[in-house]
Amino acid sequence: MLVLLAAALGQSLLLPLQGLWLGLFGLLWFAFAWFWWHSWQLAEPPQTLLLGEAGEVRWLPGRRPSGELLGSSLVLPWAILLCWRTAPDKAAPGGHLHYYWLLADQCSDEDYRALARAIRACRWQQAGLK
Repeated sequence: MLVLLAAALGQSLLLPLQGLWLGLFGLLWFAFAWFWWHSWQLAEPPQTLLLGEAGEVRWLPGRRPSGELLGSSLVLPWAILLCWRTAPDKAAPGGHLHYYWLLADQCSDEDYRALARAIRACRWQQAGLK
């Protein structure tokens, strides 16, 4: 009796993914692999943020525009939303606003705290100008 049960279930135990299930698994695996490959290709190269004494923001290499740090930047324990405005030009007399999320593990603790202090000082300076 046990031999007949093993023989009946044998094919499904040896090949658990058959027919439609095998096609569905293959499609899901391909979608996952394509998404992973596409995400890996779009990864940003390493960048360096330079912050001047007067709140100037500059990126090296120059893939992002430089500008002036704004007090509207958001400081959280796990991330900083960095906000800066580029220099005025003909297209935008007030300058363009730019935002960038900087996670806490993307820099050292000392650099993270220094950037948070610079944002706080910039916020105090800009509040005094209003």
